[in-house]
Amino acid sequence: MTPPNRGAQAIGQQQNHLRRRARKALGPEHVQKYLHPLTWYEPHERGDIILNPQYHVEDPGKGYVHPVTRLDVAERLLLLPERIRAQLSTALQHVEMLTMTKKMKREPHYGMQWGSTVYLYPIEAEYEEYFGRPPRPAELQGIKRYGARWLQHNQNLWICKWTRKTLADFYLENVLMHELGHLLDKRNTSPIDRERFAEAFAQQYGHTLDHFESRKKPHRDRKNRRHRK
Repeated sequence: MTPPNRGAQAIGQQQNHLRRRARKALGPEHVQKYLHPLTWYEPHERGDIILNPQYHVEDPGKGYVHPVTRLDVAERLLLLPERIRAQLSTALQHVEMLTMTKKMKREPHYGMQWGSTVYLYPIEAEYEEYFGRPPRPAELQGIKRYGARWLQHNQNLWICKWTRKTLADFYLENVLMHELGHLLDKRNTSPIDRERFAEAFAQQYGHTLDHFESRKKPHRDRKNRRHRK
């Protein structure tokens, strides 16, 4: 999928393309068959303490941006309960912000967990996503919670519109928390159970937190401040 722009030709190219942003936890055997390669970082021994994960920030690619910065992620991790941070001190060893490639465009994602690494995907610089179907109720309510707007362009094309602020909130409070849930799930093996665990983790430690609700409220002394990336 090509990066969207405001031209009619580009809109037409999107109409038959279903935007897929599934969040997956993959094992090595699945990644080898995956549409695009990921850098494998060999985990340290379980006894090693990794006080801070290593960050790898790639160029997002032409027409794409990283919704959050490494500082955003680091600050968000510090807000987790001490018990969770202690688990992450050995489990989370790398955070990589990826470059959008041609293969990734065929099946784009928000985030992914593999081994001891959480991967975060870039998004279109216009902060718009194109879907070839109407949003499902859970998608509509879930994403709207973070401030996204759904618009129907025609009978075959729906557009999800973000701002830099709302997308950053979504990545930090939902995508990142979901992938951390996968990372810390040492009990479940079936894909369905692992997804349930990751979603429950995101619900508990992500967007239900008071600090997220407080960030959504406007502050008069912040009217002229630029939203962080």
